[in-house]
Amino acid sequence: MTPYFENIEGYFATQIFVPKPTKGCWKKFKWYFRRPLYKVTLHPDKPIMFINSHGERITLHDGLISDKGSIPRLLSVIPFLGKDFYEPQYFFHDDGYQHQGVLVWNELQGEYVLIPKEREEVDDNLEEGILAINGAKYRAETVYNGVRGFGWIAWNKYGRA
Repeated sequence: MTPYFENIEGYFATQIFVPKPTKGCWKKFKWYFRRPLYKVTLHPDKPIMFINSHGERITLHDGLISDKGSIPRLLSVIPFLGKDFYEPQYFFHDDGYQHQGVLVWNELQGEYVLIPKEREEVDDNLEEGILAINGAKYRAETVYNGVRGFGWIAWNKYGRA
């Protein structure tokens, strides 16, 4: 099955204010806190949905807080790695990492159910989603290799939460 999006306009991303730390151990990392964060609000009637190659109908958690992909600043100067190119899929990827799974529509129950996923499965969805948004294969593979190489840091952080 070819992955695709339904209701790709079915969400709103609002930038939220995050104060910079002024003391403590985080003060030396204040450069990191300059990254804007976004709160995702789903459209109440038609939320965005990603259908992956396995036919799973995945949506986002309403109220998701995301940075639109943790792309290192050095790499963000590469045009196709910008956070706005694949915004919806970066939100799906962050949601999968934060919840260590995805919200999948369950026909029998008539509601979304959180299905636990391995990190590789969440990363595969990212690559499929980039291709579904008309991303070139080399772009999707570049982003995929980045999250496979360094995504374990965020995955482990959320796994302990």
